[in-house]
Amino acid sequence: MPNIKSAKKRARQNEKARARNYMYKARYKKLLKAVKKSHDREASLKAYPQIVSLLDRMALRRIVHPNKAARMKARILKMILSK
Repeated sequence: MPNIKSAKKRARQNEKARARNYMYKARYKKLLKAVKKSHDREASLKAYPQIVSLLDRMALRRIVHPNKAARMKARILKMILSK
């Protein structure tokens, strides 16, 4: 347990950030699962802009590295187009 005031504040900030990051990651996983389960290419392509938007926001907020977000988008699109 932190004893210094600034360390206590940092612990509170970390808790809030972790909850916020979890929310984004959970939303991403939910959208990805929907794309993977969908056997219809058109339905997957309709969900793709939502995933791209979410990944861009995650990269902007540094929840994931921007290069990782780009890699994820490319892999998802490749997966959709191979259906």
